[in-house]
Amino acid sequence: MPMPKGYTIYDIDPGWLKQKYEVEGLSTTDIAELCDYSARHISRLLDKHGIKKRSRLEGVKTEKSREKRSRSMTGKMAGEKNPRYKGGYISSGYMMIGGKRYSHTVAEKKYGRKLQAGEVVHHINGDTLDNRPENLQVMTISEHVAMHQVGGGYRKGMKPWNYKRRKEK
Repeated sequence: MPMPKGYTIYDIDPGWLKQKYEVEGLSTTDIAELCDYSARHISRLLDKHGIKKRSRLEGVKTEKSREKRSRSMTGKMAGEKNPRYKGGYISSGYMMIGGKRYSHTVAEKKYGRKLQAGEVVHHINGDTLDNRPENLQVMTISEHVAMHQVGGGYRKGMKPWNYKRRKEK
């Protein structure tokens, strides 16, 4: 909305200014863009007309500023742009990096050797995305299958891999 008619370049209607700043929650920068002024000039006009200015903290909490920040940050910290990005993606419930399960890479570092044919990495707590070294255990396929059998020492609270098929029978 443009500046009200009848006002000079350096003067703004106090009612209009108060409406924009207090009721609509616009920032001094937003109001300045509407009027072709600087944000500093709008700040001085707020002081001149006795309109209480928001602190920086209060200004950050307004809905308009949240929307602006959200729009401006969309995609800026996604994927490779994020400093914590390790180059992976999720496939079948497992973290993959460079086409290899990340749990295998961590287990190989933990044990100081490559996994041998017939070895698998078991997640002790059952969370396949938890790849902390203390949560990984290397074992043979037969040991892993035995562990996941109901009577074969499977951990309390965790279901065996063939739980659904057994229930249907």
